[in-house]
Amino acid sequence: MPDSTRLLDSPLLPGSIYAEGEALLSEGELRDLGERLGALPPPPWELGSPRVTWPWEPGRGLVRYNRVEGLSAGARLDWDLTRLRTDLTARIGVADTEPRVELGVELPTLSHVWRLAGYRRLAAMDPSVRPLGPGNSLTALLLGRDDGTYFQATGAELRLGPAPGQGRYDLRLYVERQRAVERNTDASVAHLLDEAHRFRPNLPAAAADQVGVAARAGVERGLDPTGFRWGTWLDLRAETGDFTFARPGVTLRLAAPLPAELLGAVELAGGTTLHETGDPPPLQAAWFLGGPATLRGFPGGALYGPDYARARLELANQLPAARLALFSDAGWAGSTETYRREDVALSAGIGASVLDGLLRADLARAIQPEPGWRLELYIDAVF
Repeated sequence: MPDSTRLLDSPLLPGSIYAEGEALLSEGELRDLGERLGALPPPPWELGSPRVTWPWEPGRGLVRYNRVEGLSAGARLDWDLTRLRTDLTARIGVADTEPRVELGVELPTLSHVWRLAGYRRLAAMDPSVRPLGPGNSLTALLLGRDDGTYFQATGAELRLGPAPGQGRYDLRLYVERQRAVERNTDASVAHLLDEAHRFRPNLPAAAADQVGVAARAGVERGLDPTGFRWGTWLDLRAETGDFTFARPGVTLRLAAPLPAELLGAVELAGGTTLHETGDPPPLQAAWFLGGPATLRGFPGGALYGPDYARARLELANQLPAARLALFSDAGWAGSTETYRREDVALSAGIGASVLDGLLRADLARAIQPEPGWRLELYIDAVF
């Protein structure tokens, strides 16, 4: 009987969808096409009907739960004027009864999108843990575990980002009043089952009136989830006002196939804070580690300080549809002047993901400085 597996290498079969091939248009032709499209007159103004989105409609992030607001629900109004898009979002939390609002105007072009907004919002000191997203909201409500660290931000911002498919960058200019917020609730399913289970206090932000710029740019290469992929991201945040500082950081990622149908991945990241001697930046400007995005096995905000370094290693099978992985994370945050080796946090564990990290679960064991177990459930994993 002929070996049917030889058909896998048949030249009659189409190539991999991840392989590089002939492009329909060259870079020069694409550039010329973009210039021709950019020279076209803008579309006429059209006063369409505004669209209102209510909190019970899924997918808009209008319902969330955290230890500051408790249950927070809002509504959003979108008005597309063809040349401009406007939006208004208003919400209020049950626990703190604080109204929060954001009014924005967007100007989309072929290559980028401008956005001007005024806001009064609950902001996160560490956005990497996605504390205002559905994942953290569910763990806060069910498990009484809120990885976010928050402060109140009131101000105005101008943002520049790429149009879809036009790059990976974000530039934000802002003027902002920053104030501390407190934990206002302990309500959760875990608290109902055990009254001693409470949310951790929120770290107090320093009162500050600031003018700043935040920029992020990155490159990602490689489409094959079982092949060679790499990426690098640069971050810069600088502010002046009551506090003056600059905070640069870099992240490097690499994934490559290994023998025995395995896949290895590594992520390295680090950052520092530059400021005048005797004038340290506020707490909300610190680097934070903890949570599935930076240091598995530790809660969000477990480590923080003006400087940080971290590393993540992973070994997994090459099946993107259903992947099992062994991993280890290491991280440190603080001042380089007081660095001690025993302050480095270490963890290891096992993870499972589906659809190339679309959904992921990690069981992590914190090894040092304080041992413990932690289950991480999240979406859009890096590996």
